[in-house]
Amino acid sequence: MERIDYIDGLRGLAVLAVVLFHGALLSEGMHKDAPLLVNVLYQGGHGVDLFFVLSGFCLAGPTIARMTAGEPHRFDLHAYSARRFIRIVPPFYAAVALLALLAITLSSARMTIHPSILNLADITTPAILAQLTFVCDLTRCSPLTGPFWSMFIEFRWYFILPLALILFTTSTNLFYALLAALLTANAVHLTSSSLDLTYLPLFLLGIVGAKLAAGSLNRSWPWWFLGSCALFIGSIIDGRMQENLAAGLAAFCFVNATGGSTLLRRVLVLRPFLSLGTASYSIYLVHGPLLWIGGKTAAFLPWPIAYTVSVATALLGGAAFWYVAERPFTRGNLRAALLGLMLRRAPTVA
Repeated sequence: MERIDYIDGLRGLAVLAVVLFHGALLSEGMHKDAPLLVNVLYQGGHGVDLFFVLSGFCLAGPTIARMTAGEPHRFDLHAYSARRFIRIVPPFYAAVALLALLAITLSSARMTIHPSILNLADITTPAILAQLTFVCDLTRCSPLTGPFWSMFIEFRWYFILPLALILFTTSTNLFYALLAALLTANAVHLTSSSLDLTYLPLFLLGIVGAKLAAGSLNRSWPWWFLGSCALFIGSIIDGRMQENLAAGLAAFCFVNATGGSTLLRRVLVLRPFLSLGTASYSIYLVHGPLLWIGGKTAAFLPWPIAYTVSVATALLGGAAFWYVAERPFTRGNLRAALLGLMLRRAPTVA
């Protein structure tokens, strides 16, 4: 399956929405003078739902494309695991080290910062180890920075997605039955005690989206788009559904609408969206503290300017972190050497 440029654009849109949301969360002036704008920007938190759907879409895409084309579609579990590890773990560890150092520095200087932006109180060996091993589940430890919560969930579901994909390619009806059961359980709040189960349907919907993208969406994209808008508005009106179900389904519909709409694709392949999408993982990892730093730097300015400086600091700083800590593991000799080392014996799974 060839790289789909508009998927990078969707990632860029998702990370921009999240950064704008957290920037609004930190802007006291905006809360006082523009509460309506705050409410609008708060919906950017749903960018995380879009990230979850895109993860399932991208991981399933190559296998689904081969299956749809009638080609052999054996799933190489070893290669999948190696690529995921190299892609996700080194930048995450670098972010943990950087943010832990920043937290220790601010704590020593007795500065205060909201725990969701940078947790100064829980810089302990057990807490750091829980985050480095992705077992932090928000009940046994607090994330070093709030956005890490989704990384813990996503990494754990990397182990489940191959099984879900195998189920999809061998017994599609059973896969859909499982998805329907999870969506129903989510709708009646049976999964509310487990974030992993709450967000699992979004990963599985990404697999369905990959299947739809392998077919033809051109004729039906307006219905996907309208459905996305309706579900998103519903997620705002009904706060009980806001965090996951309706917003997640809206993200799923929007991904499908984009696949079928030439106009949406042309917008999302514009250079700003593609650049943000390329660096989206790095931006997501470090944007919280960078927003705070940018806001503090420009605190003496009117809030619209301070907010702009805060967001720009997060985006540019995240892009710099991508260049230093992520880019070497996504291309070039280092990635090739690590893959070669890890894939000397690569079994495959049907």
